[in-house]
Amino acid sequence: MVDVFQIVLTAGLALALAVAVVYAVALGCARVLGDAAPLPLNEIMRRRGVAPRDLQGEMLAQEAAAACRRCALCASKDECRAWLASCQRNGHARFCPNAAFFEQVTSDRGPGGACVTAG
Repeated sequence: MVDVFQIVLTAGLALALAVAVVYAVALGCARVLGDAAPLPLNEIMRRRGVAPRDLQGEMLAQEAAAACRRCALCASKDECRAWLASCQRNGHARFCPNAAFFEQVTSDRGPGGACVTAG
């Protein structure tokens, strides 16, 4: 016979896990929906000399879509925007989850576009 304590403990752990999952999803949604600014992804691509038309082919299109999702859910957007405002070309790899994607799509390109800052 199953002990009542085990049932209550299992139910409690399942509830705690469910709450943690809901909290994580809500936090991700709030991060995405609460940010009305454009994604930094496009500016980094421009700075690295990549235009959206350069992302042709099924594999690159899928990787670009994944990069978009990573950028939208990224917790480092403020750091990213500060880096963009500094007009640096390198250094984003320390905080950017898309650093490998940018390296992949810019490995055979020149230095990229000029820095444009707001203000």
